[in-house]
Amino acid sequence: MGKFIIGCILCLSIIFLINGLVLAAEFTFTYLPIEDEEVASVSLRGSFNSWGEWPMEKQPDGTWSITVDLEPGEYQYKFYINGKWPQDMSIARAGGPVDPNAVGYINDGFGGQNAICRIKEEVTEGVVLVHNPDDPAYLCIADERLIIRLKTSPRKVAKVFLVTDEGKWPMERQLQWEYGEVFRLSLKLPDSLKYHFVGYTIEGTEFSLPEDPSQSFFFDGIDHFPQLKWVSQGIIYQIFPDRFYNGDPNNDVLALNSDEFHFNEQWVQNKLWAKEGPSLAKWNDPISSQ
Repeated sequence: MGKFIIGCILCLSIIFLINGLVLAAEFTFTYLPIEDEEVASVSLRGSFNSWGEWPMEKQPDGTWSITVDLEPGEYQYKFYINGKWPQDMSIARAGGPVDPNAVGYINDGFGGQNAICRIKEEVTEGVVLVHNPDDPAYLCIADERLIIRLKTSPRKVAKVFLVTDEGKWPMERQLQWEYGEVFRLSLKLPDSLKYHFVGYTIEGTEFSLPEDPSQSFFFDGIDHFPQLKWVSQGIIYQIFPDRFYNGDPNNDVLALNSDEFHFNEQWVQNKLWAKEGPSLAKWNDPISSQ
């Protein structure tokens, strides 16, 4: 399934930092080769880059490192060394950890272990506001309505309003997690829209985005990231040929002895699936004809 961005919104991405709060922090990953190990290449791959490849550079002291900007949170990663994955980041370096700086490890789903890094929010004063109109996560059209989102620092914002030439609209807090919050507003789709944000901290301090009230964001009325309407009426699924051929019997254990699979015997006993057809539900949901 492909999605295509067919244009570019006529507004630059803006990230305003108020009172010094830093959204992303620099973090350095370092690989120290073991004695007599010949290393030709090392790259960093993890949940922060969709397991893509970020090449690491060899340093004068023989280590390999890369410094990246990461938002506060917890991430999984591995070092890709000489074109190969270390199966277990906790023991793959001569019986020791591949990265001694890892704060923990987690099952990678393939019998090994991913390393874990944790980025903490170091600056606590002030409020950070993020709105990127080039990113459909912040500005998009869904069900013939304009969806606008604003990301803020956590536990600091009381209210946020979207201000346009036609009025002032309260935004709802849609998401809240350890390192941030997202406020959302759904509007009737306009031909175009000039807008900015105004809000208040929990202490009552007013803030705005853009910081200069004379500046605004602009929506040109064009759907740059079209919604695939048929998705809401379809079923998305994956086929794993290995499960038909049972090429690796070791995988059977995951299905039978772990919480990765839950089978509801009631579905078979009542044969509802045969009478009514398949239903979209969790394995352990109560039986329903819907």
